[in-house]
Amino acid sequence: MEWRSFQIKIKKEASSNFNAPLQVNSEHCNRVEQTIEEVRVLFLYFLQFVSLTVHFKPVIDAASRITVEYIKIILLETFFHHV
Repeated sequence: MEWRSFQIKIKKEASSNFNAPLQVNSEHCNRVEQTIEEVRVLFLYFLQFVSLTVHFKPVIDAASRITVEYIKIILLETFFHHV
C-alpha cells in the first residue's frame, strides 16, 4: 500500500472511530510490545554490523529513521485494526 493511501485510510478510520470506546486488550498490547522488542533487537544487530563494516554516520542515521517509522506504522496498524 502506498504511503499516501495509508495516510488517507488512517484518517478515515480515525474519524469513524473517534466516538467509539477504546477497545485494547492485553493480547494486543503484548503483540505490539513483542514486535517493538523484535525490531529493536534486529536494529541493534544491524548497528553492530554497520559499525564493524562501515564507519559512515549517515547510514546509521537513516537506519534509525527507518526503524522509528516502521514502529510507528506497526503501532498505527495495530491500533486501528483492533479499535
